[in-house]
Amino acid sequence: MKWLKKLFKKDFIVKDDVALKYVFTAGGEDYYELENIFNLPYQRALEAISIYEENRMKVTYEYLKAHTKALDNIFALQRFGMKEFNRMHQLNEQMKERLDFIIDTDLVYKLASVVYFTKHENPYIYDGKVAQEKIKNWKSTVGMNDFFLSKPIITLLPYLKDCDMNIQVYSAVVSQASEKHLESILSNLSEQQKKDYTDKLYQSFVRETPQK
Repeated sequence: MKWLKKLFKKDFIVKDDVALKYVFTAGGEDYYELENIFNLPYQRALEAISIYEENRMKVTYEYLKAHTKALDNIFALQRFGMKEFNRMHQLNEQMKERLDFIIDTDLVYKLASVVYFTKHENPYIYDGKVAQEKIKNWKSTVGMNDFFLSKPIITLLPYLKDCDMNIQVYSAVVSQASEKHLESILSNLSEQQKKDYTDKLYQSFVRETPQK
């Protein structure tokens, strides 16, 4: 099936005003960026602005929606005691912890999915499903995590260049914290709400086993 999909892949012809530059290869795919990163087509540019904001806040829009829904569920309880107060306090402390993060690597991967694309992608349009597949590919490719924790992160977020920390170690700590935060939110959602939010919440937090 994979070879059949490749057979029908086509390279998009880009206009003269969009010059591409090769950046890296992952999972057998070559990835490119624009020669002038500030010349992103408007759809990709709008998405990049949105994700830059998420990187600044260290939280996604989907996370915020699930977080507020969890609080709404607690507020709606007929009985409210110390147990419910502690659940609210935990959610609030988690949000404060996220705001104190220096970086969330998963959000950087999300930003990279806008900036880096294959020749099979339409460079003028951002496709969220395609972006998710790219992120999975990057995370499942041996050595790509080390690569992203150096060149792309520093390129996309230049302020980290002078940051005195081990980005790889810090990223692992943040990932573990994020998993706990998500579990806490889901524990305050109904079964139907879990179905509605789980996929969206874990899109950017997917964990893949690296393959050669």
